[in-house]
Amino acid sequence: MLKLNLLQNGYHSLYHAVEHLELAEQSVDFGKEYDEDGFVSWRDEKGCLKSWGGELFTKPPNTYHYKFAILHLIQALELIIKGYIYQQNPNDVFRNKSRTYTIGLPDALNKLIALEPSLLSPQQVALIQQAKDIRNAIEHYMFSFRLEEARAVSLDFLSLCNYLTYRLFGVTLTEEWSWEPWTNDFDPIVETLGGLLAELGSAGTESKEEVAKLWSSRNAKDTIYLCMNCGTRSASILQGTCVVCGEVTDEEVGNLIDELEEISTHINQLREISIKLREKGIELPSEMSQLLDGNGEAFLNEDEDEEEYT
Repeated sequence: MLKLNLLQNGYHSLYHAVEHLELAEQSVDFGKEYDEDGFVSWRDEKGCLKSWGGELFTKPPNTYHYKFAILHLIQALELIIKGYIYQQNPNDVFRNKSRTYTIGLPDALNKLIALEPSLLSPQQVALIQQAKDIRNAIEHYMFSFRLEEARAVSLDFLSLCNYLTYRLFGVTLTEEWSWEPWTNDFDPIVETLGGLLAELGSAGTESKEEVAKLWSSRNAKDTIYLCMNCGTRSASILQGTCVVCGEVTDEEVGNLIDELEEISTHINQLREISIKLREKGIELPSEMSQLLDGNGEAFLNEDEDEEEYT
């Protein structure tokens, strides 16, 4: 018997969504073009135009894997939300007492908000509300997205799923998926996941920042650094990796980045002071002026000159 419970079903769809995203990101150039009518065209060795395809052609370019990524992500999102509702009250995920039909995503969203009013921002709620229409269009009509739009939607849903799995269940996907039990080895899917989570639109960025804040609040004794991969202050010493994207944490690098941030803050403060001084007609020494204007060439050139004459 093949069986996945509610949450297993959701995580399984989420994992395969990442697989489809990995394929969609792999650009393969066969020297041929694909048009919206489903035809592949190219020129043969004599320069003659050739084409093949049509409505029955089922092998579009890799970028069309965004279609399945979006479908799997929306399914995963719905099942993750229902999984949390089910934990609170199993009857609430069903439409009737006989348990023959489950609620849809809009009802699940409303129940989730009732259970956790502060869980989602207006932007995240709006993203989930779009999910039903996006899925219906793909499943019941057609798949029609600009490439950059399909990628942005996919990454926003991925980040939201990543946030909800940690916020609702304490599951860090980059940690849970890092080991492959069948081969007893590292699962490279986490590298794909980490890379994708590092590149996000506004809704996705909001979700990953929420993960970082949650980790800090739940692990007060941990030391957290800025992650240079995803740009979030989520590189954990306790975990040994970034809790958002899975990048390995280097404590020495983290300390250097913190020092750099502190120095950058002081430089910005000095720039503000220099602007006020200039407004009063006071000019700074040339070396200091170049530094505060973001130009350190004078200092570099001086060092180079010293090396030349030593």
